[in-house]
Amino acid sequence: MKPIIALDIDGILADFTSAAIASCKQWFGRELPPPTHAGWPWTEIPDHLHENFRYIIQSDVFSLRLAPLPWAGDILGAAADNSRQVVFITARHQKTREVTELWLKRLGVYQPTVLYTAVDLPAKGALAVAAGASVLVEDTLEQCLLAEPWLPPEGVWLLDRPWNQEADDIIRPRKYRRMMTAGEVVDNLRGRKL
Repeated sequence: MKPIIALDIDGILADFTSAAIASCKQWFGRELPPPTHAGWPWTEIPDHLHENFRYIIQSDVFSLRLAPLPWAGDILGAAADNSRQVVFITARHQKTREVTELWLKRLGVYQPTVLYTAVDLPAKGALAVAAGASVLVEDTLEQCLLAEPWLPPEGVWLLDRPWNQEADDIIRPRKYRRMMTAGEVVDNLRGRKL
């Protein structure tokens, strides 16, 4: 059986953050500050617009227009090295399945296996284990903390993203790897026998 790597999509491969910030500006005329380790600053969007914004970011058009992050191809290539299988685990809504798989196909993943959590459910670590993965590459501290009990030591990798900068003291005592740049993720994937 092939070793399995689980990759998050938004924040690891897809530039969800820039698109969400731009969409908020376009639709509501407000700058939405980028997320922090505590999450998105939803207080910047008036309460009565939250549901509209959620609808926009869960729409097919929004998902199809997401740009790949500059390192997306490198991470995908390194994850697929050594005859590994790649499974994608995302907090996107299940109703985005067709669009999410089409987006991955445009990135060169021709038969993607995508597992969907419900937004705000702490299920990525459990899904990774259920899929047989020994590594989960994730961009949010919260999901890494929630995945920690499910995966082996050093099996949860936190990508160094702007919203994780304040999190260094929180992650230091944990059993998973420290934050890594995209280049370090690629190097670790290339050098790791799973």
